[in-house]
Amino acid sequence: MLVTLGTLVNRKELLTRVLAELARIPVDCVLAAGDRAAEIAAHAPAHVQVQPFADLGRLAASCTALICHGGFGSILHAVVHGLPVTVLPYNADQEWNAERMRAIGAGRRVGWDELGDGALAAAVEEMHSPPPLRAARLLAAELGSMPSPDQVADLLTAEIGATR
Repeated sequence: MLVTLGTLVNRKELLTRVLAELARIPVDCVLAAGDRAAEIAAHAPAHVQVQPFADLGRLAASCTALICHGGFGSILHAVVHGLPVTVLPYNADQEWNAERMRAIGAGRRVGWDELGDGALAAAVEEMHSPPPLRAARLLAAELGSMPSPDQVADLLTAEIGATR
């Protein structure tokens, strides 16, 4: 499992709270902790590998699920790789992204105020169950069936050229 809170949410107190929750979850995971990695790693349980930054594209390809803040980049990596996502939204569009993933069955929102009562562990367990896994894979397949940005650009260029 991959855990990333983006580059703006990596405050020590938030990472410490997430790390305490990860200690309850018996799933190997990578926690991308930014410039706080060294101080956070000292408190990490054995099944949590703490890194300064993570190559989301590379790691997402081999993960079972994603815990993130719900930023567009993180959500897109989850969708592309067919990963169910547990979202800890921090601001703005992240709430909307969390709700969209929940609505299609491939995500769950956990509020920061819920950390400490087992909500994150329950969400991760749920995201590893068949319905969210299936929903995430279906979403990835739908995205994969769409033309790439390069293909869209070529189509638009051809269409514009044909109308001149």
